[in-house]
Amino acid sequence: MESRLVIRRALTFAGVVIVGGACSGRSDADVVPGEAAAAAETAALDVIDTVVCTQPAPELAGPGSLVGMAGSYALTMVGAAAYGSIATAEGTLALIEQIPELLEMNSVRTPLYGATDIDVAAVGALPVGDLSSDDAQAPGVLVMESSAENVPRIRLRFGSEANRRDLVRFDGGFTVLTVTEFANGGFSGIWRSGVQGTSSDGFFCARSGT
Repeated sequence: MESRLVIRRALTFAGVVIVGGACSGRSDADVVPGEAAAAAETAALDVIDTVVCTQPAPELAGPGSLVGMAGSYALTMVGAAAYGSIATAEGTLALIEQIPELLEMNSVRTPLYGATDIDVAAVGALPVGDLSSDDAQAPGVLVMESSAENVPRIRLRFGSEANRRDLVRFDGGFTVLTVTEFANGGFSGIWRSGVQGTSSDGFFCARSGT
């Protein structure tokens, strides 16, 4: 069954859906986890009028690339929050054509780089440096494209420390968005974050022209 995230500004603070006792006037100690999740969902469905992001396909079904897709996007990241409810973060993603001498990194194509102002911590992800850096040598966002057995793999790696050209990292934190769908001039997919293994994950949508 398709998952749907709906959001209304009155129910959000700093890009995160507010759930639990704060919405009902009761203290957090009085809220039963299952009840809080149900109440949050009911409240959202009662007042929400905008579909922000839908669950994408788990894998890219055919050929695809972000080559030629430099520009500005409205980015939404969705992850788990307290009591099994949904948390979201929203921001702007700017992608820039890569300079010629930096089109490859460790045998992986890097056609675009850029920056974002999204608060990844709001969905439990790690920033891994400055996400707003527009330095091509250590950008806040780096697009990485490769393929295995003719299956494309398109990733956006977040964090200036993770994307440094002068340092090869073998461990440390990571936040990576993997593209699994293209539609209406934008793209969507799944994300994961952690320090060695994945400790948080979710999905995202990048909508063009806003």
